[in-house]
Amino acid sequence: MNVITNKALRRYVDWEANAEKFGTVTTSASTIKKFFDYLSESQAKEMGLWWGENQVPGIVTYFFKKFDLESVLKALEFLGAQYGRAFTFDHSFDGKTHTLIVKHDMGYKASVFYAEAAKAAFAHLGLATDMFVTEDQLIAISPPDPGHPNIRIQRPPCSKKGRLRLLDLAVHLSCRNPIWDRLVRSVRRAI
Repeated sequence: MNVITNKALRRYVDWEANAEKFGTVTTSASTIKKFFDYLSESQAKEMGLWWGENQVPGIVTYFFKKFDLESVLKALEFLGAQYGRAFTFDHSFDGKTHTLIVKHDMGYKASVFYAEAAKAAFAHLGLATDMFVTEDQLIAISPPDPGHPNIRIQRPPCSKKGRLRLLDLAVHLSCRNPIWDRLVRSVRRAI
C-alpha cells in the first residue's frame, strides 16, 4: 500500500501540480489520434513547428530550470513517456551521434507533428537533426549522417498492415552508405 501511495504522491508533486500551470488537459490517446486524423499533413507540420518553437522551450525550462540537450532528453522521458504517457521514448548515444526513437499509436500525422516539434526544439539548441517518420514512430539522428541524402518528411511506402517495416525504411532511405547497405542485407537475412 505504501508503494502505491508514494507513486501517487510522486506523480502529483512531479506532474499534476505543475502541469496545471501550463493548462494541460488529460485526455485519451484515441481522442488525440482523432484530432490528428482531422488535420492535413501540412497542418500537423505547422502545429508541430509552433509547439516546438513556442511551448517546448518554456515547458522544459520550467521543469528542469535550463534548456539544453540533457534537459530536453529528460523532458521526453519524464513528460512524454513517464507522466504524459503520450509515447514511449528511447535514446542512445555512441559517443558521436544521438539517436532518439519516439513510439506512439496515434498515426502518421502525429509522427509528422512530433518530427516538426523535435526539429524546432533541436534548432533552438543549434543542433541539426535527420528525421525519419513512420505510422507509429519518429527516429531523430543528431548530428545528421553526411552519408544520408537530405531527408524530407514524407509518407514512406507501407507494408500490407499500413505499418512501415524496418526493411521498408532502409530501402526507402535509399542511402548509398555502406552501414545502411549492411543493415538492409542483415534485415533481409533475418526476414
